[in-house]
Amino acid sequence: MEVDPLAELRGLHGPPTTFETILADGVVALAIGLLCAWLVAQIVKLFSSRETSPEKRALRELDEIKRLNGNDGLAARARLLLDLGQALPDQEGDVLTRVDRHLGGFLTDGAGQGLRDALYRPDAKADLVQFDNELEASLQRAAH
Repeated sequence: MEVDPLAELRGLHGPPTTFETILADGVVALAIGLLCAWLVAQIVKLFSSRETSPEKRALRELDEIKRLNGNDGLAARARLLLDLGQALPDQEGDVLTRVDRHLGGFLTDGAGQGLRDALYRPDAKADLVQFDNELEASLQRAAH
């Protein structure tokens, strides 16, 4: 006859389960779960929150507002330029001066001048397609 190696262990039993032990185990498991969730959230935040340059944000916004025409289009493009100017690291001068300096005279010599005239003179018309194309080119140059 063969000897059963587990026969000696059959008399051993774990401690009795009480409400307190179940509660303590639950609290520990909850704490570990919350810690793991927090760690995962921090890792996702670390990898997904890369800083985007002001030029790239402006290019994305320009893609969204290209379809707008008329007064809504003028206002959206003016807001884009103001947002860009406020996001630039160079904080000398007013917002539009910073944008003009950063984009190489876009507002004083380029299509931005037509936008400025159209915003402040009701009889002036801005070529928004030309404005969009020139602004996109200027932003791409400035981003590199």
